[in-house]
Amino acid sequence: MDSTSIIEQTRMKKTTIILFTIPLWLVNPLFTGCAEENKYEFGEAEMLDLLDTLENQTWITTINGTDHELFLDMEQSPEEQAALMPSILGLGSAHACEDRTFFASAEACIQSTTLYIEGSAQVINLETEEVLHESLPLNGSILVLGYTLDNADIRVTHETGFIIWHSNDGESIIMDGATW
Repeated sequence: MDSTSIIEQTRMKKTTIILFTIPLWLVNPLFTGCAEENKYEFGEAEMLDLLDTLENQTWITTINGTDHELFLDMEQSPEEQAALMPSILGLGSAHACEDRTFFASAEACIQSTTLYIEGSAQVINLETEEVLHESLPLNGSILVLGYTLDNADIRVTHETGFIIWHSNDGESIIMDGATW
């Protein structure tokens, strides 16, 4: 076999692969159910209610063996500010209200909804009653995976760390961690 026929065979294989792969890639959402009509059981109002629940609780966390109390003042971020905020999860555009990601498996789709938030926290050392931060600036998001408000992660960052909460039911919230 000469080098011309080997090159020609390689081109044919590549062309065949491309001709079969592109239609499968284009048709993928139609067969996986990802192109179905949205079936979200919550909206912005319910996410804002969750934010109110977060804000109206007193949070106590232990950092370096010392208990700290947090009082939050939070609100939804204006779109312009959210666009400037670096994504703490690395998920991309701050303008996305719905984000679909396709994995190698043709049946794996993840629907996500993000509400960008900002605010501040007063942080008090409970042992000394010293106010460590009067108004610690916070920026972050509420990220919900799926069509129901039963898997919400609330993450905010501040100048020296982060605070993470989680809600399994869209009503109650637990703190998963904090640093500063």
